[in-house]
Amino acid sequence: MIPIKLELQGLYSYKEKQTIDFTQLTAAGLFGIFGAVGSGKSSILEAIMLALYGNTERLAARGEKTSMVNLQSEVLSIAFEFKAGKNNAETYKATYVSKRNKKNFDDVKPAEHLFYQKIDGGWLPIEKNAQEILGMKIDHFRQTVIIPQGKFRDFIEQKPLARAEMMKELFGLERFDLSSHTGKLMRENNEEKIRYQTQLQGLEDINPDRQRGKEQLKDTLTQHKAAQEKQLKTIENQVNQLKTLREKHQQLRLLEQQQEEVLKERPAVEKRKAQLQKFRRALTYIKPILDQLKEKELEVEKYKVSYTDCSRWKRDFEAEVAQLEIEEQKLKIQQSKKSEREARIRDLRKIITIQTLRRELAVRQKVVDELRPKSEAGKKLLVELQQNIADLEAQEELVKLPDLQTLTDLKGMAKDFEQLQQTQASLLSDLQLLEQQKAAIDKQIQAIKKLLPQSVDNFTQWLSRQEERLHQAQKDRETLIQRQGLSTFALQLKEGESCPLCGATEHPAPLPHHFDDKDLEENAARILQLKADLDAIRGYQSALEKEALQLNYVQHQILQKRNEQSLKKAELEKLASKLSSQGLASKEQLLKLLDSYEETSEKQQQIVQQQKKLRKESQALQEKLSQAEGELRSAEQALITLHATVDSQKGEIKYPDMLNKYLDQTEGAIRSDIEKVQSSIDELELRYTRTQDRLKDARHRQATNLANLQHFEKLLESTKHKHASLQDELAQQLLAQAFESQQEVQQVLALSIQPDQWEQEIQAFESRSASIMVRLGELHEQPEVLSFDEEQFDQLISSMQAEREILDKQNAELALLHREIEEIQAKLNQKSSLLEALEKIEKRELNLKVLEKLFKGAGFVKFVSSIYLKELCQTANLRFMRLTKNSLSLEIDEDNNFWVRDYLNGGKKRLLKSLSGGQTFQASLCLALALAEKVKSLNRADQSFFFLDEGFGSLDRASLRTVFEALKSLRHEHRVVGIISHVEELQQEIEVFAKVELDSERGSQITYSF
Repeated sequence: MIPIKLELQGLYSYKEKQTIDFTQLTAAGLFGIFGAVGSGKSSILEAIMLALYGNTERLAARGEKTSMVNLQSEVLSIAFEFKAGKNNAETYKATYVSKRNKKNFDDVKPAEHLFYQKIDGGWLPIEKNAQEILGMKIDHFRQTVIIPQGKFRDFIEQKPLARAEMMKELFGLERFDLSSHTGKLMRENNEEKIRYQTQLQGLEDINPDRQRGKEQLKDTLTQHKAAQEKQLKTIENQVNQLKTLREKHQQLRLLEQQQEEVLKERPAVEKRKAQLQKFRRALTYIKPILDQLKEKELEVEKYKVSYTDCSRWKRDFEAEVAQLEIEEQKLKIQQSKKSEREARIRDLRKIITIQTLRRELAVRQKVVDELRPKSEAGKKLLVELQQNIADLEAQEELVKLPDLQTLTDLKGMAKDFEQLQQTQASLLSDLQLLEQQKAAIDKQIQAIKKLLPQSVDNFTQWLSRQEERLHQAQKDRETLIQRQGLSTFALQLKEGESCPLCGATEHPAPLPHHFDDKDLEENAARILQLKADLDAIRGYQSALEKEALQLNYVQHQILQKRNEQSLKKAELEKLASKLSSQGLASKEQLLKLLDSYEETSEKQQQIVQQQKKLRKESQALQEKLSQAEGELRSAEQALITLHATVDSQKGEIKYPDMLNKYLDQTEGAIRSDIEKVQSSIDELELRYTRTQDRLKDARHRQATNLANLQHFEKLLESTKHKHASLQDELAQQLLAQAFESQQEVQQVLALSIQPDQWEQEIQAFESRSASIMVRLGELHEQPEVLSFDEEQFDQLISSMQAEREILDKQNAELALLHREIEEIQAKLNQKSSLLEALEKIEKRELNLKVLEKLFKGAGFVKFVSSIYLKELCQTANLRFMRLTKNSLSLEIDEDNNFWVRDYLNGGKKRLLKSLSGGQTFQASLCLALALAEKVKSLNRADQSFFFLDEGFGSLDRASLRTVFEALKSLRHEHRVVGIISHVEELQQEIEVFAKVELDSERGSQITYSF
């Protein structure tokens, strides 16, 4: 995470909106935030934590957050922009806004906490939180990125279990917790083993001898079956000849019966026709009018009820409005006396002010008496210093110096000469390096182009041909898979039986029964190879495009450097011409002339330094004197002002009797009386406002009810008129459709008539009747149908069934034998597979038991966590040993506890807690930097950010210098380090910083060193 900008307002001492631009601060690599104790430095870190995680270290998450809001601010607002993600490539903004309740000062509303991402130059809201964006919890963030006051030693003081859990969460070590997964695999493996053993127990009596006996019995039954099929076929031919005549004879008898039934149904069908016509007239012309009449009757009843309710409410509202108008008038009379009571409150407050001014008058008078003697002594000393300065000025006039402008021009030319010569040398070196890069890129491009086959011109053509080959190989694979599937069906084909795919009984050219899987394997290998080749070609093409872009860039840089070289050469020639115009032939003459001027200048500088020293003393004395006189004048003026203010305040009091009564009373007693009067005024104001609101609401409800009353009255009359019109229309339709009364229509509609179904049934009856008459005429014209003998046909059928039963029995025996043989073969194959699988399961069981012992109790996670902590110690020791001058180093034991090895005492180990405060600070700093380095590597970032608000006050001057040098070296490691401190030594060493100053009126103010 790299910060960009922080805007905060209303947080602790930040009354006004302040903006901290981290761009130039982080660009320096090492920067500071300095200020006096209590100025608001640490609040900057709290603002960042609030914006990111909505929480702060200083105050609890609930109940205490109201204390964060500045007492003179209505809103707490924080906006923090930062970069995050892999290589800090994404830009985000976090906002945290909390407002006071305008009616209750102590009530601060819950904060609105939002996140945004910068996309295409605009801020879009996102659902992610800081933990998802930064990849760490708030506790880990406080230990690796921003370390607030009091939290610097948390990491080394953590218990081993908590430290291991932190490493697990921070670096994703839960992926090494494989115990549950191993146990699951063990259970699954045991279940598989039991299943295979159970299946093998059921196959103990399966062997090849049993299969051979069944095969011999099958051959004998097949011969008997062929003879029986021949005899049955002769009888079936005779039966098929008589079966057609029998079907026609049966059809004739059935049609004669159906004809009799049709004649019986005819009267009922005719009656149904008449009922259907009458029902349709009632449904089409009468029923819509009846439905509308019913609807209008319901509306009339509804509007009657609404009209009655509104009439009753009208009287109630009139009484309520009258009562509220009386209450409002009484309160209005009481409210008119408000100004007099408020004037008395103002007089009481002025009396408090007068009391305060009288106390301040005594203090101011004492200050004036002390300042007058100091001012007189300072004036005498100033006169003496000014006389000494005048003597030195006379000596300076005797020293002759060349013209200042001429000297400045000569120095400028010498400096320009030096810079131009250095620039030319640098450009020449850059051009040589760029030419070498160009030659290397050309060589790389030629090497890539040599990879092209002779039959293609470019990589695009080569890629296209390779894709065609891959497409053809995939088509070949589909064909092979189809053949593999069809070969399975070919195995089941038998002459005379239907094909399962097309239904044919003849199979002139079936596929081979056994598909050769070798072709399919070769095709799969070819597809894999073609895909690999295709990826390689794409890689070559991408590499060529990348090198071409790099070549264009290098050529552009060469051209740019050459142009710059020409410009610098022209500038050098111009500078030589200018030097000649000053009467100097070379750069060496110029330097000699400047040396002579330098000697004269040194004499003058000595005099000037003495003058500066005296002037500085004089100025300091004058400033001190001026300050003292200013303080004296201010004190005298303040004294006069206070007297005038007291007189003014007394003159502004409207009721003089109150001045005599309250002037000598205590401020607490006066404020108590003010609160009582103000409370009474506020209560009256609240009652008056509430009464006005109630009256306004009652009048509004009264007007609404009156409008509803008129509306329902109009609707009632309109609905009655429409109901009468519908009654007239109903009478006309009853007469037109030949109905005697409305009751007759309702009786017809009440019948269970389904018009479409009845219509279909009538049409079906007519069609069936006509079809029966036609078919009867056709059959009566065939004599052989009329003379058919059913008894002779039954005898022949009985004979065929007897022969078929014999054949079915033979087929069943053969099918059973065939199925038994297939089952025996399948079980033999299954038995072989189960034995092989059981052997693999038993081997896997042995391996899983080894893994179970290794991963038991999250031991592997603890082992990996220890490795991470040891690497952390090694990284931290690179700095810690340098800070301690190779006298101490950090170690981690098997229980993840930190130890220190003391090389000044024979390399013996001792507890980390035994270190001094300064040494503990150094160890904590090195571990925190190492931990931040690991997080940086985890996020694959070129830069990382580390903010420290802790501990420098515990270091002596030498240790502070060593730590500071270590922090400065971090800029070479692409690390950005921020420091919050009030230590003077650090403020003098760090050039880039933001300064926080607390203004009594405006709150904390931010300024910069640049």
